[in-house]
Amino acid sequence: MNEIFVKYEKTNDGIGKILLSRPELHNAFNEVFIAQFISILKDLRADTDLKVVTLEAEGKSFCAGADLNWMKKMADYSFEENLEDSEQLAELFHQLNSCPVPVLLKLHGHALGGGAGLVACADEVIAAENAELGFTEVRLGLVPAVISPYVIAKNGESHARSTFLSGRRIKSDEALRMGLIHMVVSANELEELFQKRLEDYKASAPKAQR
Repeated sequence: MNEIFVKYEKTNDGIGKILLSRPELHNAFNEVFIAQFISILKDLRADTDLKVVTLEAEGKSFCAGADLNWMKKMADYSFEENLEDSEQLAELFHQLNSCPVPVLLKLHGHALGGGAGLVACADEVIAAENAELGFTEVRLGLVPAVISPYVIAKNGESHARSTFLSGRRIKSDEALRMGLIHMVVSANELEELFQKRLEDYKASAPKAQR
């Protein structure tokens, strides 16, 4: 039986909820995770009653980026197989970034590598003050290739150079100044503020939002 790493449900008032559900591995990507996420994002495009999508995660972290075991397996892939995997990952970020309805993201814990790329693709990000982001690919000898267009569009080339080339961790207050996230609150207040912001989106005209 296949595991469900990315869950989706929709409420009666038109709110879609995407939940990253691989908490034991800090919601890290692998090929199954990516395929499930893409499938959800493609399916919701046909839902004309959908008003807003929320993106949340189970466990201690929002998303740790790529699963290291998956990356080790990819080392034995052919060029064509690696290219196909990269194109799938690029498709995930494209689908999220071009979602036809607003995407409101609730950030807690770590968002690293591709996890920080998800943050860059959301329309609004509400973060706990103890959240931490990082474009850590360079520490592994990699390049943040597929996420770079979305990160640069959100926080600019200057910040991207600094964070991409150093791989350093970014605290939530700095991420706020950079424009990667929009609001920072204590962990205890995160859910309350998130729901308030969700109400703002629900009160707006859906056709205008689309």
